Amino acid sequence: MCSSDLLCRDIGDRADEARAHANLGIADLLQGHPQTATGHIQRSLALHRELGDRPGEARALGNLGFVGLRQGRYSEATGYLTESLALSREINDRGGEARALANLGEVEIRQDRFRQAAEHLEQARTLSAQLGDGVSEADSTANLGLLALRQGRPDQALGCLRQALNISSAARDLSGQAAAPGGLGEVLLATGRPAEARAEHAISVDLAARAGERYEQARAHAGLAR
Repeated sequence: MCSSDLLCRDIGDRADEARAHANLGIADLLQGHPQTATGHIQRSLALHRELGDRPGEARALGNLGFVGLRQGRYSEATGYLTESLALSREINDRGGEARALANLGEVEIRQDRFRQAAEHLEQARTLSAQLGDGVSEADSTANLGLLALRQGRPDQALGCLRQALNISSAARDLSGQAAAPGGLGEVLLATGRPAEARAEHAISVDLAARAGERYEQARAHAGLAR
């Protein structure tokens, strides 16, 4: 495999160039550079379409949706994720289907579309568990916890977030291990336990820094400020 998008382009390896742009896009997003990330992922999408690589196209659409989610561009994110979901189902990419469902669920939580969010997140969690994808299962479970908090069910929220943390730990996913304490901190603060909330957000800051996850670092610092 080529080591960079420029090398792949120079030798005419379009498939590896597409994958290199996809990887660079995700790396840039995690490091807090969403505009650069979008450029790489859009290039990846164009190349996958040019090559007729439908699984690659579905992944690129999902990644563009994820960037939109992280930037708060919810209408745009929904469009890309809906396309990714439809294509993943058409080509029977169950992993891509689970990720698209999970991200759609998170977008819907942020838009107060709780019924749709619950449906998509439950589907994503079930499918991820069937596939043995602990990273995606933990993500869906954590978002179900945040959904429960938004709906006024803090005990259920705590249960989901603790389960998500256990799944992330078993999967050795530092990003998930950083996200779950952040969610726990939100629940604990909402239920009048600020000292415990502060401790969870401090854990999240440390784990997010170790994972290189700038978004979760920012979220944890915001939690500490609250």
